[in-house]
Amino acid sequence: MSSSESLDSLLGEPEVGTSARAASFDNLLDEPEVGPSVWVTSSSLASTSRRVRMLDKFGPSTMTSERLRSLVRQFNLTGEYTYSLPTGDFPWEHGSDEIVIFREQFVAGLRLPLNSLIVEVLNHFGVTVGQLHSNSIRNVVGTISLYCEYVLPLDLEIFSALTLKKHASFLPEHRRAYYLSPRTGFKLLHELPSKVPAWKRYYFVVRSATGWPFPTHWRAAIHDLGAMLDKNMAETFQSWAQLGLECKDYLTEAKLSRSESGCHGGGEDLWRQPARRDEEEKAGY
Repeated sequence: MSSSESLDSLLGEPEVGTSARAASFDNLLDEPEVGPSVWVTSSSLASTSRRVRMLDKFGPSTMTSERLRSLVRQFNLTGEYTYSLPTGDFPWEHGSDEIVIFREQFVAGLRLPLNSLIVEVLNHFGVTVGQLHSNSIRNVVGTISLYCEYVLPLDLEIFSALTLKKHASFLPEHRRAYYLSPRTGFKLLHELPSKVPAWKRYYFVVRSATGWPFPTHWRAAIHDLGAMLDKNMAETFQSWAQLGLECKDYLTEAKLSRSESGCHGGGEDLWRQPARRDEEEKAGY
């Protein structure tokens, strides 16, 4: 029996049209919050109130039934999952068949079912999805979308070679959130939010009737030494890192849908940079 208040009726609501589904990255970041929490934009961080600073710590979720229903409709969260309000005081308090997901993770591009590479990453580090900071989600999902668009090879070994794991708090290891940040010289995507206040208090519970293919409970991440790229591949990715690609350009619904459905190459040069490929397409090559 789930420990959370069931909201099964959300899945039975009429399906919404494409125009009512997830809005763009920018629109979501600007969306005002309702309820007891306060949404603070980057321009007003200097005047962040004590109330918001308190909400910037893990604690009871401020997600409401109305807000969760809106989220389910906005991101078209239907299918085999049940979405519920948590009853515990912290995101690591939930049933054995449940996981906790933060609203900001969906804003960052997370979708269910999880991309197979994200499942591999979670199993590789031995953590659950709620332990990944929202910017980690942007890095992972944006990188998958980028590689998919330009038909680049991407697997767990390559991703591990490009990424450095850092913990995001001073809580005990089994209660920490983690950053998956680009290693020096391999930052492919830029212009990620520098801070999203109060995100730690907007979370909900998800249950799958078939179980989850990755850890469901918060735990200490496995120490990872990372993989090494050969010289040719390292130089290629470093040249891509100099292009200044913006992360939000690879988090549109169209590109997320394409990366979820699988990427298939068309015999083109895997290592053509976006700038070069765009120039060739304009020239009619």
